[in-house]
Amino acid sequence: MKILVFSDSHGRTDSMLSVVKYLEKDVSHILHLGDNMPDGALLRQLFLGIPVYYIPGNCDYTGVPQDLLLEIEGKKLWLTHGHRYNVKAGIDRLSYAAEERSADICLFGHTHIASLTCINGVVYMNPGSISIPRGYEKTSYGVLDLSNGTQASVVEFSREGYRVIYAL
Repeated sequence: MKILVFSDSHGRTDSMLSVVKYLEKDVSHILHLGDNMPDGALLRQLFLGIPVYYIPGNCDYTGVPQDLLLEIEGKKLWLTHGHRYNVKAGIDRLSYAAEERSADICLFGHTHIASLTCINGVVYMNPGSISIPRGYEKTSYGVLDLSNGTQASVVEFSREGYRVIYAL
């Protein structure tokens, strides 16, 4: 089953909803990494059979915890927006924090630029922005498949279709 990872939707939900509707039968979880928490709440409302988890970003003014540590299929997933770890300047601080949490997978956003890498056995995924991309002309989202190890990809989404731009 696929875990869909979105970030930085900023209230523009059309692309995000299209992706979920297209993949709904294969989706086990949906994760939203902030910058418009109500978009995560909307996903939870519309897709009742799919567990949805979301955290706030730097544009979300709320008193809820900034990070979330989940265990899915025996893997520890750490969700953070990334702004508190200065991810626009690199992921050094983020990687230290991920290791402190013994995370297997670190999911973050904030930069609006998709990336996917593995450092010291930890997968770091930034799904980019599903609404306002930087660095690419098209919006993007992440996909995790934990059913047989860890498979991760970042997918570009447009009216023309879907295209994997990073994969591990």
